[in-house]
Amino acid sequence: MRVIQCFIALLLVLPQAQAAIVISQVLYDPLGAESGGEAVELRNEGSSAVDISGWTLATEASASDATLPAGTSLPAGATYLVADSGWSTARDNPSWKQADHEETLTMANSNSGAAIKDSSGAIIDAVGWGDSAEIKPGLWEGTPASEVAAGEALVRSQDTNNNVEILVFPNVFKTTNHIWAEGKAVAVSGKVSTKDNEIKI
Repeated sequence: MRVIQCFIALLLVLPQAQAAIVISQVLYDPLGAESGGEAVELRNEGSSAVDISGWTLATEASASDATLPAGTSLPAGATYLVADSGWSTARDNPSWKQADHEETLTMANSNSGAAIKDSSGAIIDAVGWGDSAEIKPGLWEGTPASEVAAGEALVRSQDTNNNVEILVFPNVFKTTNHIWAEGKAVAVSGKVSTKDNEIKI
């Protein structure tokens, strides 16, 4: 039986509209070719649209691995998929949605992370995986998630008061996604420990 770990971390204090944008999924190690198979999904958890024109996706490879085009707005409750060039034909599953924006991405499969920055360069959100000591500053917050198997994505669910985040491995999310909804209380059962002043379940 696979042991599933959920990591809880405080979010950065950000302007309300921008803070509503989170990295909701990261597929950094596709089953197929690395080229054309990587993707990062953004989600607007706020109640109004956010202009994300000129926002950049930072990775270990580049502080601006992808730049969102001018005139890009993300409506409330909507998602925006940034994918590697060639995603339309190279993605692992042809039934997956087409990318909203394709650009060459380079994400490492271990000890790495991704951050979304606004047009001024301020970090809006970040997700890391692996050993925090090996990840560049600014590409993770709280506690990085454990690395997932090839073909799996990191999936995030966030609580309603915008101060706690939980990273859930996709095999669990696929069978329980109905409970990870805004306004719904979720009880997480497991061993609780503290290490380096952080709480882990």
